[in-house]
Order: sequence, then structure tokens, then C-alpha cells
Amino acid sequence: APGTRLVETEEFPDEWRSLAEAAIDAFEVVREADDVEWTYLAPAALIEPGDRTGEYRTAEGELVTDEDGESYVSMEDFAVALADELEEGNAIHTYLGVGY
Repeated sequence: APGTRLVETEEFPDEWRSLAEAAIDAFEVVREADDVEWTYLAPAALIEPGDRTGEYRTAEGELVTDEDGESYVSMEDFAVALADELEEGNAIHTYLGVGY
């Protein structure tokens, strides 16, 4: 739901909660820095090794899901998204979700 972080849902695995909360805390520190150009890329709910297709979608400030509400991206395509954003530099001071 809008305004709800994935880590706040009942479905979020307890074993990943502390890592996710640490990443959120780190993002909050970076977001407050006014003397640094930053771009924050967040992977889909499920990120794992897979095929490198070169295809992905981004969404500013939100989790990327497909038409069925599923959120997935391969590590390989997440790496492509990261490289693309570094090269293009179009998302300065922006949080981007990445997925299919």
C-alpha cells in the first residue's frame, strides 16, 4: 500500500528485518546530506541470481511490481540498472525502485 514499507508488512521475513532496517537507516543518513550527490537504488522484493536481460523498470520512491503485484529482479539486471544510473546521472537525489 502507498506509504507502507515492505519491511513493515507481515509477509516480510523476520530473518531479513534487521538488515532491511539498517539499509533504511543508511538511506535516511544519505538523504539528509546536502553536500553529496546521491542516487539510491532499491531492488525488488525478491532479488536473486538469474538471467541478464538488460530489461528492467524503475519507479521513483516505490517498490516496482508487475501486473500481478509480484516484485522481482535478477541480480544481473539490478547491476545493469546500477551501471545505467551511474552513466546517465539522471536521478540525482532520487530513490529508485528497480524491478520488472
